[in-house]
Amino acid sequence: MLDKQQISLDLEKYSEVFYHFWEFCNIEETKAIPTAAVSFDKYGKCLRLSINPDFWASQTYTQQLFILCHEMLHVYYKHGAKAKSLIKAGRSDLMQIANIAMDLCVNRVLTTSFGFNRAEIDPENKYCWIDTVFPNNPEDPEKYFEYYYNKIKDNAKVITILTSGKGKGNQLVDSHDGLGELEEDEVDKIIEEISKKVFPQNAKDFVEKTKNGEEDKKPSNSKKAGTQAGGNSLKVRADYKPRAKWESVVRQWCKKALSDSFNENWTRPNRRTMFLDMGGLLLPSENDFAGGKDLEKIKVAFFMDVSGSTYHLAERFFVAASTVPKHRFDVDLYQFDTVVRKLEDGNVIGGGGTSYRVISDHINKMEKEGVLYDSIWILTDSFGDGVSPKYPDRWHWFLTPGSQIAQLPENCNYYNLSEFE
Repeated sequence: MLDKQQISLDLEKYSEVFYHFWEFCNIEETKAIPTAAVSFDKYGKCLRLSINPDFWASQTYTQQLFILCHEMLHVYYKHGAKAKSLIKAGRSDLMQIANIAMDLCVNRVLTTSFGFNRAEIDPENKYCWIDTVFPNNPEDPEKYFEYYYNKIKDNAKVITILTSGKGKGNQLVDSHDGLGELEEDEVDKIIEEISKKVFPQNAKDFVEKTKNGEEDKKPSNSKKAGTQAGGNSLKVRADYKPRAKWESVVRQWCKKALSDSFNENWTRPNRRTMFLDMGGLLLPSENDFAGGKDLEKIKVAFFMDVSGSTYHLAERFFVAASTVPKHRFDVDLYQFDTVVRKLEDGNVIGGGGTSYRVISDHINKMEKEGVLYDSIWILTDSFGDGVSPKYPDRWHWFLTPGSQIAQLPENCNYYNLSEFE
């Protein structure tokens, strides 16, 4: 349903922060909600984005991107904690007003600060906007959730129009039922992780664009590097340092595996890939070997989890695999969910559950046919069935944020993508 890789690229056009929020989302298709909703996945320690497939199919691609950014701003503004405080105070009767105020704030910020076109997003004028919620008395557009909430609550005429269903401008973009699951400290942890990844200028831009969607608060006296707006925890890090790309792990393993087979020259790129932008990833070319033609090739297998949450990383994973020098390595590329499929013509097929046992079964089958892999590389989110590798030290796992190593086999090699660029 979702092309996660393409969405990743297109979200970044609006803000790098949206791209990183997307990395923290697990996608769930469900018809239990009419539109879309965001909640917290306690098991995966990440955001759960629930989407009604019928609703999703009815939206244009730009509308879909708007909905995703809309959900992410609800998280960033901690609307869940604010909604929860109303319920705890015994005022669930005011939740409809709060829901409208939340959407009013988010919709305005996305169209005035991030470049979404209102006419394209809402051609029927059915969502919450300043002039539809307050048709006879348009309010200052540079306000925040709490302001709009109090304005609506104190205006009996507006409440009558909005709750009667007779007026336009009271339809929510999404369902807010799951917002109450978003505990403030969990949101802070996610935003803190995002802060570590965002380029400083992009973080500054995001803080500037979103600051008028949050109540103005006095700045903290904290001496930690960074700037906070409206109580949110996205920091502009003065100590920002570019981190190594996770592909460099493959490079270092290749270097170690070939330490006795070639002169260690890591400065001359392969002529066939020299025009590709590999983000600083340089692997030895065929000319870097000394006497390599007489040596037996090292067998390597790459397995990409295409079941859902990691799908957007497939191209990057297979590009890293393709740079392994073919002169000394024999590389097999696979994709897997509940079955293992060899990658054909670069065609990645997403969907299905996740099974690690199918990888082990495939490797054992290949061994019986005379093919023994020296190294197995897997990119996944860790949520699959159990597996007991015959040679666990040969297994290398790239794990996405929120993964749980405890449920994976011991004595393997693990790399958390959150620790890399």
